[in-house]
Amino acid sequence: MKIIVEYFGEDFRPFVDVLAYSIARHCPTADTFIYDDVGPDYKFDGVQAGVTHNTYKLERWRDAVNEHDGELVILDADTIVLGDLAPAFDLFDGDLAYTVRPGRIPLNGGALYIRNSESVRSFFDAWVALNRSIATDWQRCQSLLEGFGGVNQASLWELLQDQKLIKADTLPCEIWNSVDQTWCRFSDDDTRVVHVKGRLRQRCLADKLKGDGGCVDYLARIWKTYAEQAGVNHVVI
Repeated sequence: MKIIVEYFGEDFRPFVDVLAYSIARHCPTADTFIYDDVGPDYKFDGVQAGVTHNTYKLERWRDAVNEHDGELVILDADTIVLGDLAPAFDLFDGDLAYTVRPGRIPLNGGALYIRNSESVRSFFDAWVALNRSIATDWQRCQSLLEGFGGVNQASLWELLQDQKLIKADTLPCEIWNSVDQTWCRFSDDDTRVVHVKGRLRQRCLADKLKGDGGCVDYLARIWKTYAEQAGVNHVVI
């Protein structure tokens, strides 16, 4: 199993360092490839900067899929691994598994579990092309962002409707890529990946936790413990 992480910008460095430590701790036999990039040299007019950044990230994911064979796990840089990821591949028999979540936005693309093949590589080529098509169409992009929270997720969802491209399966976010809708379903025994975004990210970088006993505080305390063990000197914002 290979684990692939792409990031650019020093703001993500504390999260990448904690992620790398967590991977080594829970997936010691995995080959980990962390790509520190300079970022895009282009931008799309009329849309948020995040659309450009996520488009570039997807293009780098495509490059990694073209480079590596076998079982791949692609993780966003702002995640933390809390258990072995290899068992995920026993839970689906398709080419790719993505994580689904409750609520308005149906999926999160921050963790992908892949059995690589030429079909998967062709799928990523199609994903990049569709993503760029959406990013350059301002009205379409804005409409899809409202429903999917990100251009990568919108284009992935649209592409997955064509069942002929690859065989795609789903995994539950609460175990394999826990996001804000599932943080409070966290299980010390079962949850393998937590996505450190939004208010959880802010709480991780804050000087003090709120001490309210909530799930966000609980997860932030886990992240801070890993950061201390990894020797990560994270900044306060």
